Amino acid sequence: MSAPPAAPSLTRFWLALDRLPGPAAVAAEWRSHAGGGFDAARACGLVAPDPEPARVVPRPGRPGEWLTVVEHGPDDLVGVTDDGSEPVRLARRHLVVYRLDRGRLAAAAAVALGLDPDPGPVAGVPVATRVGLLRPTAGVAFSAYLLLAVDRMAYQAGLEAVAVRADGPVVVLAPTTAFHRIDARLLLGRRGGAFVALADALRVGEDGRLGAVPAGAPELDDLRARLAPAAGTDGRAAFPTPPAARWADVRIRFVDGDTVAVTVGAVSRTLTYAQLGMADGRSGRATAQWALLRAFAAGGGTLTWDSPTADRRHQKRREKLAKDLAAFFRLTGDPIALTADRQGWRTLFRVEPD
Repeated sequence: MSAPPAAPSLTRFWLALDRLPGPAAVAAEWRSHAGGGFDAARACGLVAPDPEPARVVPRPGRPGEWLTVVEHGPDDLVGVTDDGSEPVRLARRHLVVYRLDRGRLAAAAAVALGLDPDPGPVAGVPVATRVGLLRPTAGVAFSAYLLLAVDRMAYQAGLEAVAVRADGPVVVLAPTTAFHRIDARLLLGRRGGAFVALADALRVGEDGRLGAVPAGAPELDDLRARLAPAAGTDGRAAFPTPPAARWADVRIRFVDGDTVAVTVGAVSRTLTYAQLGMADGRSGRATAQWALLRAFAAGGGTLTWDSPTADRRHQKRREKLAKDLAAFFRLTGDPIALTADRQGWRTLFRVEPD
């Protein structure tokens, strides 16, 4: 049984993106820089025909020489040189300019690398394209940009421009490491960001689509781990809630009177009331919010006026408990809602007694 054909390589295509202005060129010029990588990129939808035809094209068999296009009629096209050489007959297909679709590349890279896609131009920074957001945990997001330049100076200027715009660490993608030299590394290091070379991180998958290499992008994995919330100086833990989690994904199970086992998706922690921010600042004892959480657990997530622990003071305590939980899990929306008859409250998360 023969092995399946190898997926086309984009290696030379990434190299070409560092050399071609635009990046845009006719097929002959693309192939001179990218070889078969150009056809692989076309198959992935990364380059597409431009509405405007080329006015100059490479001279066949004469690298570095160009032909100026002259149109004598609808189907009478020739390329001429300044040295008076014999005109070269051309076809319409020779004039088709293929331009990189920056938005499509940015969106595909975002999906492949586990970012939230949000492609778009960056005003005032022509070499930059917005890629999306890196979300290490729920409620925390950092911007990612794609930089496409044809020289080191333009790349550095683009990097400085997006770094200034970013609030916190920034993720930068570029075709290769060609322009990401010491100055760029130092700048990104000071911002606590990460750099990813697309040539190292992306490939064409068996389905013909752009995807991540098996190892993924370790730079982004390291950044996610570095940005994951840790316990603060007050001992309160910030839960590493998965980015796509909702309140319905949260499960809190009491282990004993002082401890709970918390699970959100594939993330689990065993925590004390102090780590949840429910310890009195003076005595260190559990707050009324912790007691209310235990009451919800005893009631299977529901608390009404018929509950054994019903108390008018629960109204304020419920508000404070909801605020504490939202801050701890970094989730939006109220985690405690009114019951259908509006005579009690129910948690939107699972809470279970010991």
